[in-house]
Amino acid sequence: HCEAVLPTLEIIAPGNVLCSPHAPSPLARRIEVHVHILSPSVPIIMGSPFECYIHTAACAASIHKLVARAEKATGERLEGRPPRRLLPHSAAYIQLDLERELPLETYADCRPMGRVVLRDGGETVAVGIITAILPSPRRR
Repeated sequence: HCEAVLPTLEIIAPGNVLCSPHAPSPLARRIEVHVHILSPSVPIIMGSPFECYIHTAACAASIHKLVARAEKATGERLEGRPPRRLLPHSAAYIQLDLERELPLETYADCRPMGRVVLRDGGETVAVGIITAILPSPRRR
């Protein structure tokens, strides 16, 4: 049970996280995600833009890097060259760049805050879990 005193409710928005000031939730703009590709109408490649939903937050995102293929059943990273594209019904590890910093946790640390849904044009194209929070890219 928790009680919070806020000056106004207008400062609360979807995606906000209430946490201890001594152990704040990390803010991130780049994350590594283990994704399962559903049935997108086009192959997914580096730079592909998406609507990204994490917990209750939504923001634009794009694929920074296709890291490795993954075994669908176990999630184990497969050896070999990184994929050039992701086809329907495959699994992979990718790096996502988010439009803005969000308070995030890995799936191992907090399951609800570690889930990701990627949508494109109203179609859900991939679902996954956050495996790592990466250093934010430098702003240009």
